[in-house]
Amino acid sequence: MGRIRPAWQLLPHASDVRIRASGEDLAEAFGAAVAALAGVVTGGRPPSAQEERAFEVTGEDAASQLVALLAECLWRLEGEAWLACKAEVAFPAPDRCTGMLRGRPFDPARHGRGRAVKGATWHDLVVREDDAGAVVEVLLDL
Repeated sequence: MGRIRPAWQLLPHASDVRIRASGEDLAEAFGAAVAALAGVVTGGRPPSAQEERAFEVTGEDAASQLVALLAECLWRLEGEAWLACKAEVAFPAPDRCTGMLRGRPFDPARHGRGRAVKGATWHDLVVREDDAGAVVEVLLDL
């Protein structure tokens, strides 16, 4: 079987935005979810990254860590005007997710043709990993 490439897509939803991100493992799927969030914010393909910033989030399981990672990205966007465009993710312990966010300063005039995201929700959250790879689905509150 060939290697699964990290990917993301938008799924239909009545009022918010639902993303599906996939990869060979949860680390790649989480990284693709960060790219999907950037794609929603910018209205398309995320811009190229210029900087790196380390992150660490905690949670009792992968689902809570995914929500925390996306909340971290949104905090950096709102608090620092910095857009995380992609991420390299690791799970050094069952309750920790760490890694490197790659992104750039956010310029709404240049990058902001998408939607304002308030947060990642727990509603119908999907985090699945098996022999075929990993998939996550998250509803983003607009």
